[in-house]
Amino acid sequence: INRAAEKYVLSRDLTELNKTLDYRVQEATREIFELNEKLKRKIVELRENNTQQIHFLEDMSHEFKTPLAVIWGYCSYWLTQPRKDWSTIKFQKSLENMNRNAQRLQLLVEELLDSARLASHKISLRKETFSIQEAIQETVEALQLQFEEKNILVKTECPKDTFSLTADRHRLQQVLTNLLTNAIKFTPPKGVITVAAQDEDSNI
Repeated sequence: INRAAEKYVLSRDLTELNKTLDYRVQEATREIFELNEKLKRKIVELRENNTQQIHFLEDMSHEFKTPLAVIWGYCSYWLTQPRKDWSTIKFQKSLENMNRNAQRLQLLVEELLDSARLASHKISLRKETFSIQEAIQETVEALQLQFEEKNILVKTECPKDTFSLTADRHRLQQVLTNLLTNAIKFTPPKGVITVAAQDEDSNI
């Protein structure tokens, strides 16, 4: 009887141990599966981020390359010309084009710095009162070369009376630059881009 009782107790304990072991194995398997799924998602996320970074660098390289090529081209040309020609109207126009492209490079650098500031939550606004017509005209002139490359006509439509805006002028011109850059990208050659501004109930 005692032996039978001992066997029963041992059998019961083994059964409980087996159940506990099975449960722990199932829990460990589930945790391993969840970790594996998280790892897969992380790998996909890292690949997507890497692809986005590559595309971003490719886009920025192209954006930098265009104005640099223009500045380099004008510099190379005029360095081979007699100094007496440096006072001509053609030379002055070349300087204006180089200045516009230098401004374009400056905007690109500012955009990169702004991306870093946004990531670190350090971006700030500097408000001032300025003419919206002048801000639009300056932005259009800075992108003139890109308009000419695709033979695109740019029209600006602003009220005849000059009206002012109190905001961060640089940020506004960044927004206008991005909008116009996208417009250039999706406008066919010999197309028309219109930039319009209206004052409606103290809103522009």
